Amino acid sequence: MPAVTITDSILNKYRIEASHAKTFSPRLTGMGRPLRILHLADSHIGAEWPLRPRHDRPTRGDDFVASLGRALNRAFEREVDLVIHGGDLFTMPEPSGRALAAASEALLQLAVAGIPVVLVPGNHERHAISSTLLLSHPNIHVMAEPRTVVLRLQGARVGISGFACSRRGAAAKFPAALQATESAKAEADVRILAVHETFESATCGPANFRFRSGDDVVERDAVPEAFDYVACGHIHRHQELRRPDGNGPAIVYAGSTDRISFAEALEPKGCVLVEEKDGSLAHTFIEHELRPMSICPLLITDLTREQIIEQVQTIILALPPRAIAQVRLAGRISPDSLRDARFAQMARELRPDVLVTVSAQTVEFAEISPALSPPTPHVGLTGVAKLPASCGVYALYDALGRLLYAGKARNVRTRVRTHLRGQSGANFFRGWTQQIAQVAVKQADSELEALLLEAEMIRSLRPAYNRQMRRWPAYCYLCANGSPHGQLEIRPEPDSSARCFGPFRSRYSAQATYEAVTSHFGLALCEETQASSNKQSLLPHLGVGQPCRRYFEGSCSGPCGQRISVEEYDRRIRQCDALLLGLDDTSIRELETQLESSPPGSSEDALARSAGLAQTLRATFDHCATLHRAEALVNGMLLLPGPAGCRKIAVLTAAGISFDVLAHDSAEAQRIISNRCETAAYDNQLAGCRLPKQVLDGFCIVARQLDKPSNAYRFLPRQELDVMDASRFLAAVFDAA
Repeated sequence: MPAVTITDSILNKYRIEASHAKTFSPRLTGMGRPLRILHLADSHIGAEWPLRPRHDRPTRGDDFVASLGRALNRAFEREVDLVIHGGDLFTMPEPSGRALAAASEALLQLAVAGIPVVLVPGNHERHAISSTLLLSHPNIHVMAEPRTVVLRLQGARVGISGFACSRRGAAAKFPAALQATESAKAEADVRILAVHETFESATCGPANFRFRSGDDVVERDAVPEAFDYVACGHIHRHQELRRPDGNGPAIVYAGSTDRISFAEALEPKGCVLVEEKDGSLAHTFIEHELRPMSICPLLITDLTREQIIEQVQTIILALPPRAIAQVRLAGRISPDSLRDARFAQMARELRPDVLVTVSAQTVEFAEISPALSPPTPHVGLTGVAKLPASCGVYALYDALGRLLYAGKARNVRTRVRTHLRGQSGANFFRGWTQQIAQVAVKQADSELEALLLEAEMIRSLRPAYNRQMRRWPAYCYLCANGSPHGQLEIRPEPDSSARCFGPFRSRYSAQATYEAVTSHFGLALCEETQASSNKQSLLPHLGVGQPCRRYFEGSCSGPCGQRISVEEYDRRIRQCDALLLGLDDTSIRELETQLESSPPGSSEDALARSAGLAQTLRATFDHCATLHRAEALVNGMLLLPGPAGCRKIAVLTAAGISFDVLAHDSAEAQRIISNRCETAAYDNQLAGCRLPKQVLDGFCIVARQLDKPSNAYRFLPRQELDVMDASRFLAAVFDAA
């Protein structure tokens, strides 16, 4: 097998040196000079490396190996005494032989040269780096379990404490894992902590997302002051953190050795050199050269197939040498516009030195309909200084008048300038702001009005680079599938003839919700293969179906095996339905109370699982409760602040949200009431059904706002409006002012 051949060749290469490894003494060159340590992390060897390559063309996997080699070469260049890898050396728990060989050969070169290497298993390695002869050298220390290794380097005792990544509940597990290293008992002159964790205040991504406190986020003050340096992995951006009180060691992320994704396109990569200076450890980031990486947005709305191909070719030819690029197509086109467009082959033929992918993830394949009118006449970029510095919505257009992006802001002028400077992290489409040529603005008299205007603009105009409120086509539902034990299945559309819940924002969230509620209530969650199985029952004397694995594990109440009475199972079904309808969270509150009163000595793993279940159930109930309140808003009116002597009204219908301005005039009041009545017949068809997915986001915005204790808006439900004439309507509107 190829993997064995690679392994044998590397072991043979180092067999003589390794056999004498235990007799090695510390290097004599430079004895007495300051201590030097190399810190790196997140190499992800094996990522984007096909197990069975069908061609010899370079891949991103080759880049990750080359970048690891560049970083480790610094150990020889700077004559370091110790190398620490902060986790995710590999990208999977069981790397291929090819990946093992690529990473291990570089590490063995260090070990044979007498440079100790400390490896911390990361989350991608599932707590443990694969046990292999390639990493069994005495100078390679894998921190699979919490422990402290003391090495004598440059005449000093250096204690390195570390443990594998805690994938869930890291905040609660961190103190115990740290104590298990017994770092305080080790006799050391220099103390280093090596971990693969997320610390509070760490930042990442093009939008500079900052990690806040949470179950999987470790507080900075959890690091004892006794350590001199904390070598971290997990966050791919190089950065330094400190404890909130300013004391203690530097908490340093080396960052990944290469750009793992396009979200890191602008981040420098390399390693950290830690040196002893004036009795303490100072660190310096050493950047190494990488392939240039860029994202190239391309708006293809209103373009023909030939024009799309021509523009992609232009982008590819303009790329710098050896570049890695992703052309991100956006917009609305007909379904046949990209059929058989062989972009990958075209890129290889035009520029064999670059790695190019073309993404159509944000392309909406639909028949083109005429675009709606912009909110106000266009303003060129030279007129940005004249934009209002007040609350409102804005629309950004290219030179051809195609809509790029729509948003809301408390200060429209400032927000538009942020886009033009390229400082906005909107949708992580870096580079798209260079296409802005015109701006359209509509002022709002309240922030809620601006939010609703933004939702309606995105729903109706569908800007190419808006993604957050355009995900509704992926929304899905949990609907009863007619199985005998009340099982649900994920469907793209609601079913008014069956128990139906949602929508949920993705199949993943719907599946997670279903698994959580079935686990919490002990309901049947039969596998598809089991549900359709014709195998003989394992319990033939019961005369019922085939019990599955969950039945024998005890994670199901077992209605198929009569483990539970029909009455009790029906009661649990009703409780589950009430939770998924957002009506009753009694069972969740009981679970949360049990967690708060857990006795000392309870299993940490069991507590972590229960806490995760409670968190999922609480988020599910809050979402479903918001949906329930949103559905009650159909055909009602939201009263908003307006110009002097007037009120603005948002009419909430199943077709969308429309806006109107009402002066204190009976004729105007009668007009608005009459217009509302025209939509009532359509909205009444929603009885027993869910809201249309495309208008749901706007309704949820209103529901959340009205639920706030500080709510300053008034809502008139359809029940009140149905019995109002013009005079009563005027009184209700202006008495609320």
